[in-house]
Amino acid sequence: MSKKKTYEYNSIFKEDINNLIKEKELLLKNNTIRRYNEVLKIFDLWCIENNVIINDLNEELVEKWMTQRNTENSLTRHLRCSITRELARNMIKNKKNAYVIPSKYYKGINEHIPYIYSDEEIINLLTYFENI
Repeated sequence: MSKKKTYEYNSIFKEDINNLIKEKELLLKNNTIRRYNEVLKIFDLWCIENNVIINDLNEELVEKWMTQRNTENSLTRHLRCSITRELARNMIKNKKNAYVIPSKYYKGINEHIPYIYSDEEIINLLTYFENI
């Protein structure tokens, strides 16, 4: 199975995206590369739709890109954050300006929310166990 992308990036970040994908293809499995391609394709299209013409992954741009969509869950947003951080780090490594999202920006996603039993449920549980 090939790790090659099928989408041709066209935004101002196409060179940066291609560099990141090329680097990741050497290190990651096909499924992970596919996820990178999916997220970066959406980012590329988003940049084109929003007329991003300066190759500067600045904080304002990243904040707009990271806004939670109504149609996405927190795990999808977390994936976008993670891959965007990787893109920014790669750009910085290549001497370009980029804003790296702080990890606290998306920490706590999918935290477990405990179920709180009502008084009635507690009484029913205690009654059940007392009668065993």
